Amino acid sequence: MHKYSTKQIVRISLLSTISFILMFLNTSLPLFPLFLKVDLSEIPSVIMLFTGGIYGAIFVSLIKNILHFAFSQSGGVGELINFILSASFILLIHFFYTKTKKIKISLLFSTIIISIVSAFVNYFIMFPLYSIVLGVSKQMILNLAASFNPLVVNIGLYFILIIIPFNLVKFTIVSILSYNIINKIKGVLIK
Repeated sequence: MHKYSTKQIVRISLLSTISFILMFLNTSLPLFPLFLKVDLSEIPSVIMLFTGGIYGAIFVSLIKNILHFAFSQSGGVGELINFILSASFILLIHFFYTKTKKIKISLLFSTIIISIVSAFVNYFIMFPLYSIVLGVSKQMILNLAASFNPLVVNIGLYFILIIIPFNLVKFTIVSILSYNIINKIKGVLIK
């Protein structure tokens, strides 16, 4: 079992709180349907990864989603999807960083891969759970996406034109901001 110092527990708590608050500061992107929102709540997890390790980073993501569950409009499905994608993103960054020791390369590769992984998570987890928990069918989601982008005529195009590009933009923003913050605090917090 990994033991945490008081300083690490305080850091996890603080970054989890910041991450939780950032979930509420979300916005839609002009080229995507309104039901897709960009928030920057992964940034504290990325910072925790480089200042306190992989377990702390996963805890930050888990805690923010547990806290956000109290305000869920998706019956917890949105929080589950957010946790899966956030944790996967963190694990990918950790994997690439251990191989390359380069933060920028790790963020770049992780952004590309998580954007593709998001399509699988949506197909195999989100669609079935939305149907069970909220009674929202895959076709209803496709119709909503098609009302915004008429080129979305099937599930494949939904992923190619909506989900993968949206997550590519979202995680690129998260990566750029995380990289800039990490560079500013590197000498202070990173071992």
